[in-house]
Amino acid sequence: MSRYRRRNLTVPLPEFHCHPCFPRQGPSLALALCVLALLFTGCGDGEEIRVYTIPKESEAPSSNELRPASNPSTSTDFAWQLPGDWEEIPPAGMRVAHFTVPGGEGRQVEGYVVPLRGVTGQDTSIVNLWRAELDLADLTAPQLEQEGMPIQIGDTRGRFYDFTSPGPKIDDRFKARILAAVTLHEGTTWCFKAIGPESPIADIKDRFLELLDTVDFHPPPGAMARAQAPQTGTSTSSPPRNSNLPSWEVPSDWESRTPGPMLLAQFSVPSETDASAEVTVSSFPGDVGGLLANVNRWRVQQLGLPPVTEAELDSLVTSLDVPGGEAMLVDMTGTDSKSGRPARIVTAVHPHGGQTWFYKLMGDPGVVANQLDAFTRFVQSVRHDQ
Repeated sequence: MSRYRRRNLTVPLPEFHCHPCFPRQGPSLALALCVLALLFTGCGDGEEIRVYTIPKESEAPSSNELRPASNPSTSTDFAWQLPGDWEEIPPAGMRVAHFTVPGGEGRQVEGYVVPLRGVTGQDTSIVNLWRAELDLADLTAPQLEQEGMPIQIGDTRGRFYDFTSPGPKIDDRFKARILAAVTLHEGTTWCFKAIGPESPIADIKDRFLELLDTVDFHPPPGAMARAQAPQTGTSTSSPPRNSNLPSWEVPSDWESRTPGPMLLAQFSVPSETDASAEVTVSSFPGDVGGLLANVNRWRVQQLGLPPVTEAELDSLVTSLDVPGGEAMLVDMTGTDSKSGRPARIVTAVHPHGGQTWFYKLMGDPGVVANQLDAFTRFVQSVRHDQ
């Protein structure tokens, strides 16, 4: 009997999620994401291939933009063979596949697949997000070129990474380790990741590499029922109901813009002068390194300010009531590293459902001050349960 079992699965392209046992900073994550109760069972001794369907743009994007998953015109198929003793669980968010590897207390490994349609040339940013989860410093593109191992993923060439946290990250007892691979296929960056305690990750490394070798971006016709393309929403004030964004109320004078790389939404805000500001929305798995690491990234890279310590962080943060809990509101003023002009950043950081959501207002200090109330109402209007 083969040690692999195969199953059929069709899912839409959704959003990021991460390992549940990492410590979080900020509000409690009692707002756990309710995952769809779809259970997929095997078929005895036979083999069925695991097949996933994600939306795909009819034309290649003209720039590196993270496109919404709500208006596809065709489909891209993805299939692989999951080892028979690995448990498949319903994917959530941007995952199109999600599995766990059983183990004893503190030994469970979790893995998933996230396709980022229209995102190209962002491998360094993606890999550094994984490193931030493990409290590792960012690496430059040349450094990551040396760190990564060339690997075949389906009919594409990708790179494989293996990172371990410098200290305990899971239950304050175990170092955390990430196995991950990135490849580009037809305008979509595919991210494959397994995360868990250091020892069990070492135990599954060879099997994870074997799993990547089974990936098929072009499964044979008839292997699955294709998913229907979701309809495009018509509301101008909130995301389409079948998109994977929460609903929200956008101020009528904000102008929606095509979101840039790694962003889910972007708006320009009005000003009576030539000064400007914008609001962006992004979401990433886990705590993305924690609040302090993110604040210092914004300070150093965007505002030209020195980093702060954990003790100094408290003076920059206030709490903001949001539906179902609290967000952390961070307010800083410095110099825009791109324009050289004074700039102010106000960011609402909201952990929810195993992800961290970032709502950022950035621009001319005067414009930001004028829009602060509208920005606060916008963040407080966000509803994740649609």
